[in-house]
Amino acid sequence: MSESYNDLPEGLRSNLEELLRAGPPLTEEQQIGRGPAIEDLFERLRRGEVKKLYEARRVGKTTVARAALRRFRSIGGIDAEVNLAIHRNATRRILAS
Repeated sequence: MSESYNDLPEGLRSNLEELLRAGPPLTEEQQIGRGPAIEDLFERLRRGEVKKLYEARRVGKTTVARAALRRFRSIGGIDAEVNLAIHRNATRRILAS
């Protein structure tokens, strides 16, 4: 999905982003076609694997992550959410690892 979107001319991407503004993260029930991504991330969490989500802005990383984390919590998993956008120094260190 993101590769073809990133191939579009900047002006068109800007127009699309304005026309199709993203809102707050969706619930799992509101998402269409993301079940496999949610399931994959949930299984990685269940196995204790580390997973970093890299993708363009406003494409659903938080929505997918929160749905997987809800599943993880439902089986007794413990998680924490950290907004790296407000912790710039930590973000640089994490991305470098």
